[in-house]
Amino acid sequence: MTKAFAFLASALVLGFACASGAAAETTRSRAVTVTGDNGGGFTAQSERTRDAEAGTFSADRDTTFNNGTSRAVSVDGQRTGEGTADVTRSVTGRNGETRVQTGTVQTTRTQDGRTTTGQWQGENGSATTVRDVSRQENGRTVNSATTFGDGTTRSSQAAQVRTGPGQGTVSRTTTARNGETRTRSGTYTATRRRGA
Repeated sequence: MTKAFAFLASALVLGFACASGAAAETTRSRAVTVTGDNGGGFTAQSERTRDAEAGTFSADRDTTFNNGTSRAVSVDGQRTGEGTADVTRSVTGRNGETRVQTGTVQTTRTQDGRTTTGQWQGENGSATTVRDVSRQENGRTVNSATTFGDGTTRSSQAAQVRTGPGQGTVSRTTTARNGETRTRSGTYTATRRRGA
């Protein structure tokens, strides 16, 4: 459950980062609580900052799971062109290990969302990611796939449906590199703050 929802609570940093904006610097904060079946769930605090003039962006997300473990993600990037950016991502997992990935991402706007493709390099090899975000009137879907340097893949299909201000349902089906598929669902509450 907890791994399945970590993605849903995360900021979609790459699309936020590569987009052009009118304000010189903007900050967005979000607090999310997700509860699901079998007592699983988490709380997450995230903050994203973008400086349109400098072409820089950052995002930090701290997640605490119901079993007491935590995970931290920090992303820093520099826009290199329209819809492209060089990105460094640092993840401290529940086991306390920190891994760093660097890469280049390309974001293309679509009629109802965006597609982001990334080429990543880390201490465990290379990976290519593709993420499609589609917004609907009452929510969004996120489909993503990662192909690793050894040829294995991981994919997920996620859906978020708003049921009221700051609340809704979430579900995610993940297919792991070993072919195992898991589906998780639950409810969420979120609060947001925007600043200039």
